[in-house]
Amino acid sequence: MIYLFLLISLITLTGCEQRPLERQYTEMVIEAPKAGMPAMTDPHAGMGISVPGAMMPVANTTDLTWTLPQGWMEGAAGGMRVATLHLKNAPKDIEVSVVVLDGMAGGLEANLSRWLGQIQLPAGENDLKKLIAEAQSVRTQDQFEAKIYDLTVLTKDSNAASMIVAVISVNSKTVFVKMTGSKNNCRQQKDNFLELVRSISAP
Repeated sequence: MIYLFLLISLITLTGCEQRPLERQYTEMVIEAPKAGMPAMTDPHAGMGISVPGAMMPVANTTDLTWTLPQGWMEGAAGGMRVATLHLKNAPKDIEVSVVVLDGMAGGLEANLSRWLGQIQLPAGENDLKKLIAEAQSVRTQDQFEAKIYDLTVLTKDSNAASMIVAVISVNSKTVFVKMTGSKNNCRQQKDNFLELVRSISAP
């Protein structure tokens, strides 16, 4: 009984000596973006750092010019595109996009694989080597080299989606001219496509 009384007294004294816990608060102030300054959602935005899988910044294209082939028309640009081109009488037969990016924008083989994926055309390493080895070379109006990658050679069905792409290195920039449509339509318009590429001027 004496031990029980001593134990209860000890617990009571210990509880009386405890001090209440001190709580510390830190005030955080988050400033709203200043007027005219958009919020930065990409940690690399504006820093010139390449983010894997992301498109590179669009280059200055104010001086880029070309001559439309006969029977072609120019549609509205938008997004990454400098221009979108179609046939006047059959605008849905083909679509030609013109895009200008800084640098090589991902590398040749990676771009070829991505373009093949866009037309749902499975291709192995040998197919990529074939496209690169057999790429036609033409010169633009300013004598820049344009490599032509004809994906129709890998398309078996004449009505299946296919593509022909011109890649032009202009100083530190790359111009991509991409024609998509069925295999038949792309092949029928290939000469006009090459005419367009040769007419490009990027002073």
